[in-house]
Amino acid sequence: MIIERSIRNAARVIRTAFAERIAAMEENGAALDELIPFLDGERIRRTYQSGDYNDAIIYCGQSAGLINSIVSVRDIISQTASQAEKLLR
Repeated sequence: MIIERSIRNAARVIRTAFAERIAAMEENGAALDELIPFLDGERIRRTYQSGDYNDAIIYCGQSAGLINSIVSVRDIISQTASQAEKLLR
């Protein structure tokens, strides 16, 4: 999802309850000084350290929107090897 458009700093973030809350604040016309406490870098650092992703926004790249399943590394390697074998035949 995209947030921070209202402050001309559009950012792609993972959709969480926290990010939804910021989006709602923006939709309701929150000013920059109201948003800053929720966008604080220190808050984000603490979230990354604690793993509590409901207390800050999690920035992500555009490829995050392309993820539709979670696959183990073993399965990815197996699938890649299988596809390579088929192509080499």
